[in-house]
Amino acid sequence: MLRVLIVLAIGQVIGWGTIGLLAVVGTEVAADLQMDVSAVFAGNSIFYVLMGLCAPVLAKPFTQFGARRVMISGTIIAAPGFVLLSVANGPILFVAAWIILGAAGSATLATAAYIMLNEVAGRDAKRGIGAMMLVTGLASSIFWPTTSFLSHAVGWRGTCIVYAAMLLLVSLPLNYFGLPRRAELADDAVTVVTSAGASAIVHRSTFLLILAALALNAFVAFGLGAVFIELLKAEGLSPTQAVTFGSMLGVIQVSARGLDFLGGGRWDGITTGLFAGAAIPVAMLS
Repeated sequence: MLRVLIVLAIGQVIGWGTIGLLAVVGTEVAADLQMDVSAVFAGNSIFYVLMGLCAPVLAKPFTQFGARRVMISGTIIAAPGFVLLSVANGPILFVAAWIILGAAGSATLATAAYIMLNEVAGRDAKRGIGAMMLVTGLASSIFWPTTSFLSHAVGWRGTCIVYAAMLLLVSLPLNYFGLPRRAELADDAVTVVTSAGASAIVHRSTFLLILAALALNAFVAFGLGAVFIELLKAEGLSPTQAVTFGSMLGVIQVSARGLDFLGGGRWDGITTGLFAGAAIPVAMLS
C-alpha cells in the first residue's frame, strides 16, 4: 500500500503540476500565438471538459483492464499532447493539444488514482486517498516556480518538451514498475461489493445537490488557480513575486487538508464542506 501511495503521489504531483503551466506562461503563449489571453486560458477549460466527457467512456477499460494499464496508456498519450502544444502556431493546434491532454488526464489524474487505491486497498482506501491528496496539493507550489525557471531558460515551448520528457522518463516507469498488476491484487480488493442496505441508497435530489456543489466548488477553485498569478500581477506584483506568493497557495491547501486528514472521523464531509464553503467568500472579501 505504501509503495503504491508513493508512486501515485509522485505521478499526481507531476500530472497536475505540468498541466498548470498556463498559469505561469499564459501571457507568453498568448503573445507568441497572437491569441487573446482569455482564449489561451480557455485551454484549461477544454482540459477539464474533456476529462469529464472521457470519464464515462473509460469506465469499462478501468473495469476490464484495471487502473494500472489505463494510467500507463494515459501517460503515453499525454506526452504527445505537450509536444503538440510546443509546436502550436495558432488556435487549432493549441486547442487540439488541450483536447489530447484532457483525454489523457481523465486516464491518469485524480479519479484514476482513486480507482487504483481502491483496487489495492478496497474499503480501506479512504485513508490512502486522504494522504495522497495531502501531497498532491503541493503540485502548484512545486511546479509554478519550476515552470517559471524553465520558461526563462528554454522558453514556454521548451518547457512543454521538458514536461513531455518528464512524463515518459519519470511518470511512465513509475506507473509501469511501481503499480501492481491486476493479478497481484487480492480478490477482495479488486471488487468491492456495496451493501444493498438502505444506507447505500442515494436519492436523485441528493445526488444532484452534491453534483452541483462539487461543480461550483471546482469552478471557483480551479478557475482561481488558473489565473491566480495574473491576478497578483494585476495588483502590482512583479512576475517573480506573483509566482512566489501564488506558490504559497498550495502550501496553504495542504495545511487545510492536513487538518481534515488528522481530524479522521471527528467531523463528517458535510461539516468540512460547510466550513470551507463559508471561508472562501470571507477570504475573497479580505
